[in-house]
Amino acid sequence: GSSASKNRHGATARRRHRCCCCCCWRCCWRWRFARALSGTTLPISERKGERRKETMSILPQGYAAYSVIGDLHSVFAILVAVAVGWLVAFKVVFTRQLLRSFLHGIGVSLRRLARVVREVRRKSFHLLGLFVPTAYYLGLHTVARGPGGDEGAEIDRTRVLFSRSDASALLGATFAVVAIAELLRKLSPSFNGLFVRVCASLLRPKEANRATGVLFYSCGCFLAVYLFKPVVAISSMLFLVLGDAAAALVGMSYGKIRISARKSLEGTLACLTTCFVIGLVIFARVLPMSIPVEYIAFAGALGATIGELFPYIDDNVTIPVLSGVCMTLSLLRLGVYEAVGSGYD
Repeated sequence: GSSASKNRHGATARRRHRCCCCCCWRCCWRWRFARALSGTTLPISERKGERRKETMSILPQGYAAYSVIGDLHSVFAILVAVAVGWLVAFKVVFTRQLLRSFLHGIGVSLRRLARVVREVRRKSFHLLGLFVPTAYYLGLHTVARGPGGDEGAEIDRTRVLFSRSDASALLGATFAVVAIAELLRKLSPSFNGLFVRVCASLLRPKEANRATGVLFYSCGCFLAVYLFKPVVAISSMLFLVLGDAAAALVGMSYGKIRISARKSLEGTLACLTTCFVIGLVIFARVLPMSIPVEYIAFAGALGATIGELFPYIDDNVTIPVLSGVCMTLSLLRLGVYEAVGSGYD
C-alpha cells in the first residue's frame, strides 16, 4: 500500500535525478570533481571587492581571514609535503647507486642512466622553486575586522602580508640581484670559477660560461606576478616548476620520437598532462562549478607546452608568460576574468 507507493515515488525521483545529471554531464562531472577535492564548492563572488570568508581559529576574536584568490591550502600542503619528502629522501635515503638501480628498475636504459641521474639531481634542487608560488599564495591573505568577523566587515589592509604589487617589487629586486651576480661571473673569471666549483652538480655543462636558469626563473616569476592576476600567476609558476621537470625527466628517460634535436614527443606529452592536471585542480577550487575550468586548464597547459618547445628564448621565461596569456584569454572569453581576485593592486 503506502510503502509500495513511497518506493515507486522514490524510484521515480531517483530516475529523474539521473536523467538530469545525464542531460547536464558537464555540471555533474564538475560537481563530483569538486567534491572529491574538498567536499565543498569554493566559489569566489563576481562582485568586485568581496572576499570569501575562511574560518581560522588562530585569529583573535572579532577577526576573520579572507583569501584573495580562493582556498588552495590543501593543494600547497600536498605539493610542499611531497617536495620536502623527496628532498629529504634524496639526501638521506637515495645513494647514487640506489638511485641508478631504481631508475633502471623503472625502465631507463643503461646508456641513459648517467644523464638521467644528473638531471634528477638538478630537478630535485629545482623543487625549491615551489617556494615562490607558495609564499605568494600565503601572502595574498588579509584579515577583516568586524563583530565576529562578519563577511561584510571592512578589510583591514594593514594586516596583508604583501599584495600583488609588493610581490612584483620583491621579485623584481631579486631578478636585479641575480642579474648583477651573473654580470660579475661574466666580468670576473675567478668569481665564475668559484661559482662553478660550488654549484657544479646543479649546473648543466653549457651553464659554466653562460647565464644559469636562476636568472631566467626569477625573470619568469617576476613577469608572471607583474602581468597576471594571482591565480593565473601561481598556476603559471607551478607549470614552470613541475611541468618543465616532467618534460625533462620523461624525455631523457623514455624519449624516442624526436620533435627537434633536444625535444621528444614523450617529454612534451608529459609536460602537457602535468600542467593540465595542475590547472584543473587549481581552477576547480577557485571558480564556481558552472564554469568549464577544463578549457582554462587546457589552454594554460597548451601555452606552457608551446613555451617549453620554443627554441629561441629560455623556457623559464616562455612557460609562465605564454601559459599566463592563454589562461587570461580563456578567462576573458568565458566572462569570468573579474571573478578571480586581483591581489589588491
